[in-house]
Amino acid sequence: MLLCALLSAGFRPSLSTADTGGTRLSHRQGMALADDYAGPALTARAALLYDADADRVLYEKEAHTRLAPASLTKLATALVALGHLDLQQVITAGPEVTQIDAEATRVGLVPGDRATVEQLLYGILLTSGNDAALALAAGTGGSVEQFVGWMNELAGSLGLQDTHFVNPHGMDAADHYSSAYDLMVLARTAMQNPIIAKAVATRQTTIADWNYVNTNELLGQYPDVDGVKTGTTDAAGECLIASAARGGHRVFVVLLGSTARYADARTLLDFYYARYIWQPLALPDTLFSALERDAAGRARYLAAAGHEAAFIARWELPWLQASLTLKPDESGGQARFSSAGFVVAELPLAVIAP
Repeated sequence: MLLCALLSAGFRPSLSTADTGGTRLSHRQGMALADDYAGPALTARAALLYDADADRVLYEKEAHTRLAPASLTKLATALVALGHLDLQQVITAGPEVTQIDAEATRVGLVPGDRATVEQLLYGILLTSGNDAALALAAGTGGSVEQFVGWMNELAGSLGLQDTHFVNPHGMDAADHYSSAYDLMVLARTAMQNPIIAKAVATRQTTIADWNYVNTNELLGQYPDVDGVKTGTTDAAGECLIASAARGGHRVFVVLLGSTARYADARTLLDFYYARYIWQPLALPDTLFSALERDAAGRARYLAAAGHEAAFIARWELPWLQASLTLKPDESGGQARFSSAGFVVAELPLAVIAP
C-alpha cells in the first residue's frame, strides 16, 4: 500500500525547475535561490559556513586558499597538548617564553614560572597568550620544535591539505598557513573535546590566581554562540572561528583576512538561520496516516519511529514528500521522505493508538 502527500518542508539549495518536473518557481522562491547561491557580502578574504550535523558547506569564499591563520593556530596547540598531558600537570616556563615580540599578546610568563596545563590552556584559548602557547608546547614536547612536529602530524591525520605549522601560537611566519576549510575541520575536531568546548564557551573565569577574559566578543552577544577562537596579525588580518549550537545542531563560521570579523560572523549566522532549518520528520494525525480502527473501535495512526529531522532550505518547503509502505498485516512499515526525487530519510513506521 503506497500513500503520498506533500508536507510543509523543503530540501537541497540546488533545487531547480527541472527537478520538479518543470514546475515554475515563484518570484519569491527564485529570488531566494539566487540569494542562496550568491551568498552575503563580507569583508573577509576567505570564509566558510558549515552545518556540522548535515556535514554541508553552505557558503564558501576562497575556502581552500592558503592564508595566515593567526591565533586560530592555537586550536591545534590545545588538541596536541591534551593528547599528551592531563589538566593538573605542572609546567615550568623556560626561556622560550621570551622569544616573542614585545607587542604580542601575553599572559606575562617569565622563565621559571610554574603553571598547570589547565591554566596555560585557558591562557591560549581565552586570552590568546603567545607566551602560554610556547610554554605549553615546550612543556609537552620537550621542545617547541618537537611539539610543532606533532601539530603537523595532527594536521595530516585530519586530512588538512592546506595547512602547515611552524609555531604553536600563530604569529606570522613563512610557511605557516592554513585555509578556511581546514580550520573548520580543526574547529569541528576541537569542539568534540569537552575540555576545549567548555573553555572556548567561557566568557571570563579565574583559575588559581589567573584571571581570564575571552577575546571572542560574540559570546553573550549573539544567541547560542559557544566558541571558538579569535586571531589577529598584520599578515592575517582579523580572523575568527565562530560556533553556534541551537536545537541540538551546530553551525560553524570561519573568517580569514576580515576587516570586520564580528559583523561578518553575524551576517553569515543571520544568513544561516534565516534560510535553513532542521525540519522534524513526522506524519500528521490525518486521513493520510490513519488506519482502520482496531477491534475495540479505537483510532489507529501510523507514526515515524524516532525523532528524525531533515536539514532543509526554507524556500523549498513545497517539495518534501512522504511515501508510506505498509506491511501486509498493517503492523508497521517504512516512511520515505524525499524532495524532488532526492531521498531525505527512510524511517521505520509504528502504529499508535492515541
